[in-house]
Amino acid sequence: MVDQEAIVAAGTKESDRPAVVNEMAVWTCGRDHGFAVWIRELLDDRLAERDGDRSTDG
Repeated sequence: MVDQEAIVAAGTKESDRPAVVNEMAVWTCGRDHGFAVWIRELLDDRLAERDGDRSTDG
């Protein structure tokens, strides 16, 4: 989201096998891509919640 165009979302999950980690990533490019729009809105909401919590803390 740094350039407002591309998003890379990655995650890991431990495997049933010792010392094996499963990795998955999603990459998208374009401001109008559905995944990009959804992630941008999700992050905007989370940041607004965080900022709202900070303003009422003290």
